[in-house]
Amino acid sequence: AWVMAMVLNWLLIIFSKMCDSYSKRLDFWEGRSQLGFTAGSGDMNLKKLEINAIRKSLGNPATVLDAGCGNGFTLATLAKSLSTCRFCGFDYSQGMVDAANELMKERGLGNVVQICRASLLDELPVSLTSLDIPEAGFDCIYSERSVINLDTFEQQSQAVRALWNLLAPGGNLVLCESFQDGLTEINTYRVSAGLPQISAPWHNRYLSLNELKDLLPDANHAPKIVEFSGTYYFVSRVIHAKEAMLKGEEPSYEASINIQSLELPSLRMFGQSKIIVYTKT
Repeated sequence: AWVMAMVLNWLLIIFSKMCDSYSKRLDFWEGRSQLGFTAGSGDMNLKKLEINAIRKSLGNPATVLDAGCGNGFTLATLAKSLSTCRFCGFDYSQGMVDAANELMKERGLGNVVQICRASLLDELPVSLTSLDIPEAGFDCIYSERSVINLDTFEQQSQAVRALWNLLAPGGNLVLCESFQDGLTEINTYRVSAGLPQISAPWHNRYLSLNELKDLLPDANHAPKIVEFSGTYYFVSRVIHAKEAMLKGEEPSYEASINIQSLELPSLRMFGQSKIIVYTKT
């Protein structure tokens, strides 16, 4: 009996910590919901790269779901670009959902884009009943650094499988997420340049490429990996960072060399942000 009591107590401790983490992370995003374009990241160059890369990966679908849409900037940009496509989105932060709905009204998309409050860990599609979900599923579902906001790989895999089940046959699941592989490569060069290592934000659990085989066991083939951020990360986090250190200045995302790097082809290394595409056949 005492062994069972110890096990139950241990499970309660773990559950309590997970709940605390969830609440802390939710409070963090609620606080950032009014920051406009920089709500998800202060690096606007990276945000633009991500939006462009997601747009290319979407193709020309008729229906799209943004899983973890935040305050809707990516969603609104894509909806303007794909004017004949029907867009839906959800986010677990009510503040983000309110900001997203307000943005859609400002951009004349209030009657075009549907957004609701839901979590990646909810029972989907039950929690999305306020959205017009296509009977066959969405042609495309994408995430933008939302899967990494979950605590464990098990939760991440659970969320990805739930999104997969909402996808129509022939559809694409486009995951734009952060990867430890790219961060490790960047840090190797930063250390060599005498720069401090960069740590992943406290509220993120970065994925790794060797986890992809287990992230979505239901997929019948390996995903396509799209590298789009390597050059920008290397230039901004190593070259410009070293230059700023030598000058005794703080690095700036808007430094000229960073802006120029956006026009260059992406290096295969250093891409902390990557796109993973699973196609449902």
